[in-house]
Amino acid sequence: MTSVVEPPTIRDTDRAPDRQRFFRLVWLFPFVFACHVAEEAPNFSRWVVETMGGHTSLAEFLRNHVVYVVVLGTLTGLAARRKTNAAGFALMLWISAQQFWNFVFHLATTLRFDTYSPGLVTAILLYYPSYLLMAYLAVRGGVLSVTRLALTLAVGGVGLGLIAWIGFFRCGPVPFL
Repeated sequence: MTSVVEPPTIRDTDRAPDRQRFFRLVWLFPFVFACHVAEEAPNFSRWVVETMGGHTSLAEFLRNHVVYVVVLGTLTGLAARRKTNAAGFALMLWISAQQFWNFVFHLATTLRFDTYSPGLVTAILLYYPSYLLMAYLAVRGGVLSVTRLALTLAVGGVGLGLIAWIGFFRCGPVPFL
């Protein structure tokens, strides 16, 4: 007779330290966002027009980023204060677009156009590793299941794609596709 060995499970008590770390480190997101905007702001709008054939201006960039700061600040504050799975999910949903897919955008456009995409350095050095760390802590700490993390990535990817298409190309054709 063979016995069935159950895979090890993570008990709630084992999750607690990673859950606490996740909610303590959520303030990392606004910090890396500020660093990224500082790198992007001087040249990104001009780069979008000249390199991608899109439409934007520094005033539009700044106006959009004020909205992003308000949303990010609100979601971060809610997650830090409430420490609930729902607040963590909402924050990771926003962050997947704003930071993970933004990293992919900068890397892909740098490779596609063979020129530096303003924001690439902070996307590689800050966005990508901080997102991976927080995603790991969210799953390990029970804030998100792997399925919910995948959902945040899928929705975030569509969200950033729509924001770029509407914002840079005004819902029209994308010249380089």
